Amino acid sequence: MGLYEFLTAVRDRCVTHDFLQWITPSRADWDVQAAGKVADMVLQLAEQGNFKLARKLVSIFQDHAYFAEEEPDDEPLDYVGYPELFRHLNLQAPRDLFALADYPPWRHFADDCELAERIDSFLVALRGDKMQTALAEDCRRDLNTLLVLADWCEEHNMPMAAAEARHLPHLTRL
Repeated sequence: MGLYEFLTAVRDRCVTHDFLQWITPSRADWDVQAAGKVADMVLQLAEQGNFKLARKLVSIFQDHAYFAEEEPDDEPLDYVGYPELFRHLNLQAPRDLFALADYPPWRHFADDCELAERIDSFLVALRGDKMQTALAEDCRRDLNTLLVLADWCEEHNMPMAAAEARHLPHLTRL
């Protein structure tokens, strides 16, 4: 299982299955639709290899949820910088989208998007010679290859990178 497949599996479990157990019946259709739209956009970015932007997309809703709680209802949130996102998602009331952060399955999805970005950033940092770059690409396609990368890092006197490469696969267990 690679990074993209990891996020797809998490989305399928969290946003599709677990999410239905947490939503209130009065908001069910809207919340499931909104979560699905955002999750699909996150997966599109991940499929393109842009894990950083995918994590940022999810974190918009996580971070702004805290601000939304502190603002009076008559003062709109500042959506400057995000209008194209809301247009793309075809959402009429972006403030309501921040309610996604209230759902534990959505927070779990957001955490795993952050983990995918952490792994991707780690692999980017290890790019160097052709061998390192090829091994990093293999790790993106198969997360179990991180253990091979750990051995390689250890052989090349990179003990901290080896420890991280051994640790990361354990965090991706579903």
